[in-house]
Amino acid sequence: MSDDKKKKIEWLNHFVGFVSVVLGVLMAFWLNSWNESRKESGSIETALRNIKNEIERNQTGMDSILAKNKRQRDMLEEYLEFIDEDMKVKVPKERLNPLVEKYADFLSADGMGVKINLDLLQLSEVAWVTTHRTGILAAIDFELAFTLESTYDLQEKVNSFDDTIISELRNVSGKKESFQKIYRALDIEINLATQLKEREYPKALKAINEQLQR
Repeated sequence: MSDDKKKKIEWLNHFVGFVSVVLGVLMAFWLNSWNESRKESGSIETALRNIKNEIERNQTGMDSILAKNKRQRDMLEEYLEFIDEDMKVKVPKERLNPLVEKYADFLSADGMGVKINLDLLQLSEVAWVTTHRTGILAAIDFELAFTLESTYDLQEKVNSFDDTIISELRNVSGKKESFQKIYRALDIEINLATQLKEREYPKALKAINEQLQR
């Protein structure tokens, strides 16, 4: 075999070997990238399912609490019209009686005693906080992430009124102003919670379901 021919064969062998090494490295990178992508997709799906379950539990538990708290709010709204700044009834008894009968579970027979009996919403955010802390949110579709942020921002505002109501109950006095503060905090919380339950939660659940079905 001539030297030129031998050199050509060696060069070809080296080239094939080089190409094989490059392809092997590229394949290794691709497999690693594919594996990481699969892991990330699995983490995103798990996070979204956890958030979905959390929202559904929060939403389901709100009905009875809102119904009870609305009744408490309505009672305070009507009752506050009948008392003076020192919590003394300022209307004839015959005008007060229908209110006492309507809210017998909140008012004493003489209309002088007021009972505050409401439930706190205490909406869970464990799944959402976990998604934030693990950095998974950064890998979620922007529109979905924005929807979830908006939903949980409103939920946080609702939860903050739980704290406000507790604070007002601790500082309640024999003055009308104390009950007016409870009424205002309760009214705002109910309105925000209703918006959360009827608008934001359904929007978030729809966005999550659409993402999970892709």
